Amino acid sequence: MFKCSHFILIVLSGLVWTVIGVMLMTLGMHHMMDTLRFWDEIVISPSFSLFKSLALVFPRPEQAMAALIIGCILIGYVKGHFVLNKSVRSGVQKILGYPNPAELKNLYTRKYYVLLLFMMCLGFFIRWLKLPGDIHGAIDLAIGSALLKGAFSYFKYAWAEKRGVLAQDK
Repeated sequence: MFKCSHFILIVLSGLVWTVIGVMLMTLGMHHMMDTLRFWDEIVISPSFSLFKSLALVFPRPEQAMAALIIGCILIGYVKGHFVLNKSVRSGVQKILGYPNPAELKNLYTRKYYVLLLFMMCLGFFIRWLKLPGDIHGAIDLAIGSALLKGAFSYFKYAWAEKRGVLAQDK
């Protein structure tokens, strides 16, 4: 089987989180921009909208959208810092528990793959619900920014492993 150093495995895990995070943030921004583009229709719609609620506070729709986007990114960052960092630390410790170099198949556990499958199903479910664009976009932006924060943590651990700092902590 293909073997990689601990450093490479940690970087690969961070890259997976980065790719998914960027993809979700891109989708979220598309939903947000569609919401902004159809502002006139959203204002007269009777359905709930985060964007419409914020537009009552800000004088221009662009300002309301900017506030919504910044809020979602901040929520994601906080979630990434306080929740996903624990998952990252656990993943890194698992990788460091294998002999160096370790097999690529040891990157994630079966439990982790089940979690990924569940998250993908949740994404399809959200799409199936046909939520308003601003709500769907807010969810994608928050999750995407949380994943990017987690990815940066992976890269931080990878850099520490490269310098030999993590090997000394074992």
